[in-house]
Amino acid sequence: MVDKFNLALAITCNPYNDIINSDLCYDLFNDVEINSELEFSKAYNELCHGNSAESVFNKYFDGCATFYGQTEETLTNELNNVTIQMKTERLQDVARDCLDVGDFNGYLEAQQAIVNIIESFKKLDVFSMKDYTANSHTDDIIARANDDKYILSTGFKELDNAIGGGFQRKSEVMGILAQSNAGKSWILHAICNNLNRDGEKVGIYSPEMPAESVVDRIATLQGHISNVSVTKGKGVDIDMLRDIDNKLSKRISDIEITEAKHFGGVDPTVSQLKEWCIKSQLTVLAIDGISYIRGIGKADWQRQSNVAQELMNLSTELNIPVIYVVQASRIKKGEDFDGNSSTAGSADIYRKSTISFKITTAPCDDLFTSLKINVDKNRYGGGKNLDINYRWKIDTGDFEACEDTDSTTDTEQVSIPTQRKPRPQGSDVF
Repeated sequence: MVDKFNLALAITCNPYNDIINSDLCYDLFNDVEINSELEFSKAYNELCHGNSAESVFNKYFDGCATFYGQTEETLTNELNNVTIQMKTERLQDVARDCLDVGDFNGYLEAQQAIVNIIESFKKLDVFSMKDYTANSHTDDIIARANDDKYILSTGFKELDNAIGGGFQRKSEVMGILAQSNAGKSWILHAICNNLNRDGEKVGIYSPEMPAESVVDRIATLQGHISNVSVTKGKGVDIDMLRDIDNKLSKRISDIEITEAKHFGGVDPTVSQLKEWCIKSQLTVLAIDGISYIRGIGKADWQRQSNVAQELMNLSTELNIPVIYVVQASRIKKGEDFDGNSSTAGSADIYRKSTISFKITTAPCDDLFTSLKINVDKNRYGGGKNLDINYRWKIDTGDFEACEDTDSTTDTEQVSIPTQRKPRPQGSDVF
């Protein structure tokens, strides 16, 4: 069996044609497990088409090192060491060539480049308060105040008010916790629809629901039509649906939906999601189930906790918010779920979000379900332990705020979307 860790190092550090003639390459193509997954073949093809070694490694081999007792830090250090060696060896060749032809300036430049490479990997980047306050802090605050898209609206007026008017882009990760069939995906899709209508380019990773079904639900939320009818294709007002589709198709921004099949038939890593965000220039990333994202860790909760941290890093680096769903555990027999029960370790996953809220539901009447949103965490204060109550009409996706909402916010009955920013010209209004 080929050591995937060494394979990853070889792929990352030797993205050149000579690898095709190596003994390692021969072993890879003849290894049953690797060949069945076609990891090496796909990776090599992407390298030949100009994709970076780093992106190929992240896409096909991210997390493999854990099978051999390697930590992420150890992997990074080893990759850096090999990268330094590869780059310095090539520069040393250049330096020798310069000496052979008497080009002493070229020789000195090559030697200095070697020093710069080594120093670049040793340098620790830090954030200086003194530099920031002396140069750009005030300008940043003014820019935030003048940017009408710095704060984003969920489309739920009561929830927005509870978390301080909405959520920001950078370093913002929103977690939604609930048990099965409690409305997590409905809330997620409703928020995504509202953000997209306000001009955001939204990406949704949908591990369970096919992309077409997600669009069915978006159309339901947008047009307040029967989701059952749309899903089953019976009893649909076709003229109304065409009108909805026409307006959805003319929005200034898109909603992109991916499934496992778009990532080679397996759930993606955060690195792959990051590539998608960059390639498609997404401004919001939504994940309908954090448990479906591949990450490092032996136990499920450890893996998901690490994924949550990686998503925070993604949000910080790309300056886009991330919204994800967390599955709560089954409670003990005879106990009622109050929004506080969770799987072993899922509380740790949940706490890594900057904003988090729990959802519980209960029967209300024939048409409506009682849905409660409990704001459990808000990094910037306010709203904690606040209950927001809705009457939810599941089939049409309508949420009506109840008068008994435990809030200081306006509690008039509304249907989502309730409060939106002015839309750019050319966007649909309905």
